[in-house]
Amino acid sequence: MRAEDFAVLFGLWRDGDAEAAGAYFCVDGVYQEVRGEPVAGRDAIVAVWRRFFERAPAWRMTVEEIFGGGDRFAVVYTWQDRPGCAIVHVRDGKIALWREYKAGL
Repeated sequence: MRAEDFAVLFGLWRDGDAEAAGAYFCVDGVYQEVRGEPVAGRDAIVAVWRRFFERAPAWRMTVEEIFGGGDRFAVVYTWQDRPGCAIVHVRDGKIALWREYKAGL
């Protein structure tokens, strides 16, 4: 996974394509939002995103900065006017862990 790949992933999220976005995660990958329980496994992550995309408000995520490389990245963003950051661990070119932190939470 390269920093440029994140733009594709975010485009898939904007389009509501849970399956294609899920392909960016390891089969045993983990996705964790702030205050949420970790969601383990690509199939479970895709299921969570499907439900989210069906009920989600209009997409308002602005990526401010992506830095890192190799097996560690940080994604600094604003979601629905709230700043946040995701720490991303990569294994074999796929996301093994996506863990979010948000200001004020």
